[in-house]
Amino acid sequence: MTGERVTILIALFILVTVAGVAVAVYRFVESERLEDERYELGETELIVVNTTGSQVSLHRSSGNIAEVDLVPNFDGDRIWLPAGSYFLKLDREPAIGSGDEKGT
Repeated sequence: MTGERVTILIALFILVTVAGVAVAVYRFVESERLEDERYELGETELIVVNTTGSQVSLHRSSGNIAEVDLVPNFDGDRIWLPAGSYFLKLDREPAIGSGDEKGT
């Protein structure tokens, strides 16, 4: 390679590296800004770690257990919630071979 090509490759490498760092910094700052905004609104982030593979549903209660609403748009993983009373419901099917199946 000629010296000119090496210089161009080094310049491109530096440019791509700087652009990558800039994008990473922007994404971090934007994420922090959005989290601060949610906090100011009094919201809490719920993160569910479902290692059992259970079917998870999120419900909101108005204080009376008979008055419960399913929270829409909850994918079973994470969600931002406004202030309120919530509970998770987990429905788990028995694992095959665990001895919990019907007829065993």
